[in-house]
This record gives sequence, structure tokens and C-alpha cells, in this order.
Amino acid sequence: VAQLELETREIFLLLPCTVVHPITPRSPLYGKTDEDLARMHVEFVCLIEGTTPSTGMLVQARKSYVAGEVMFERRFVHCITLDQEGDYQVHLDMINETERDGMGVFDVQE
Repeated sequence: VAQLELETREIFLLLPCTVVHPITPRSPLYGKTDEDLARMHVEFVCLIEGTTPSTGMLVQARKSYVAGEVMFERRFVHCITLDQEGDYQVHLDMINETERDGMGVFDVQE
């Protein structure tokens, strides 16, 4: 069991956001392929915890991903745009869309 380092630990969930674990030589995912993850029976458990501002109540969301659910060479597309009036628009129809990233293994780009 390893707790992965994240780019940021403070997330403001007013808008959609992507939680990122940087793949560096210190990461347990560095240099791993999809075959490696399947062979190792890897499972990622994501837990997001926060407080509701209006009530102060604790809110938790938990999701688990097994190796076969990890998409290699993909990244989420940007689903937030700024309109002509300067207002943010969230395109919920795009929230799960991904695009090609080009990285075949978990490594850092030089």
C-alpha cells in the first residue's frame, strides 16, 4: 500500500478539477506499463474528503479503480471555457472525455 503524492492537496470543488499524481523517479508508478499493473493486481483507491461550508458537515466520496480501468496515453479534455462576457462555462457533456496524451508508460517527459 502506497499513498501517492499529489500536485496539490487543497482542492476547491466549485468547478471540475483533475487530481494529478506526478510520475517522477520517486513514484511507485515510474516506468510501469499496463501489463505491469495487471500482473501486480494494482488497485487505486481515491478518497476525497471535504466540509460543506453551509453546514460544516464532513462529506466523503470514494472510488476504486483496478488496473484494467486505467487508461494509458490519455488525459481528460478541458471542459471549462470562458464565454464572451467573461463567465465560466462547464460543458458537462465533455466531463468524461479524454484525448491522446502520447505517453505509453508511467514516466516523465524529458
